[in-house]
Amino acid sequence: MLRANSGAGVPELLSVQTTPATPTPGYDAYAFDPAVVESLYYQFTIRKYGSGNLNLAIRWSTAATSGNAVWAAQIAAITPGDAGAVSAKTYATANTVTDAADANANRLNAATITISNLDSLATDDLVFLRFYRDAASGSDTINSNDCLVYHLDLAYSDV
Repeated sequence: MLRANSGAGVPELLSVQTTPATPTPGYDAYAFDPAVVESLYYQFTIRKYGSGNLNLAIRWSTAATSGNAVWAAQIAAITPGDAGAVSAKTYATANTVTDAADANANRLNAATITISNLDSLATDDLVFLRFYRDAASGSDTINSNDCLVYHLDLAYSDV
């Protein structure tokens, strides 16, 4: 389940629709600001998790033709029967990836965050995932353009 509240700290959802006059694919994308850390939140039950890291693939673009975007993800995992309250759970330390903008404006970029801070993840855990652009990082140098995120895909081993 995606949980994206409106207001500060949440990227704007853009919805581009196709028309008969311009038959291009319509799409939705989240516009992550270059000056503010904005986050998306997901929650799900992880099924058939075996072991090892999670990999979060990101498909994104920007009008910028140079510079880097820093993407980050962190999880919190809760096993049924854990002693702590759900409301008291905190996220594990974030993992990041720095990805360069394409030299051509608005081209699709692909990056993957390897999530290795797993918070004792086990199969059938309730998982909370926070994904964000770390605009506060000195390595995020796309300073005057939003970065549009079209798709996130989470993969893991079931062995």
